[in-house]
Amino acid sequence: MKTAAVLLLCLATLDALAMRGPDVTCESRDNQRTVCRIPGDGPVHLLRQLSDAPCIENRSWSRTSEGIDVDNGCRAVFATVVPEPEPANRNTYVDLIDAEAEGARAALLERGYTPVRSEKGDSEGELRHFFRTPGRPACLRAVERGGKYRDVDGVVADECL
Repeated sequence: MKTAAVLLLCLATLDALAMRGPDVTCESRDNQRTVCRIPGDGPVHLLRQLSDAPCIENRSWSRTSEGIDVDNGCRAVFATVVPEPEPANRNTYVDLIDAEAEGARAALLERGYTPVRSEKGDSEGELRHFFRTPGRPACLRAVERGGKYRDVDGVVADECL
């Protein structure tokens, strides 16, 4: 009972620091290795074991760059955590403000951002460029006016659709 309470407290703490991702069921069938892909690069926690075979972290399951790796008959439900996007307005992108649009775009690509779309802005000559944030379900919006990036902000992921 104490273990469950500690696990719930840890998950609650993690949820306060990040967004709870989907629960993922991952199964090793016939004791074979299986990799279950998950969104993002956040941590994973064993939520509920489904198999008779033990699910022991770093023995029969682990979090890898590919996702959740299970082996040796481990079958379980895993809680995923998606880290909150870094706040764009806290010096993360300060070097892009008033930078030439072409160079600023190149800098974002070098940082792993993926362009999604561009659209006309509210004022004359304004363009809004949307980028997917690497490894996170977030979106970045860069506002271009006069050939320069004037504003760079993190926005909700729906804006990248």
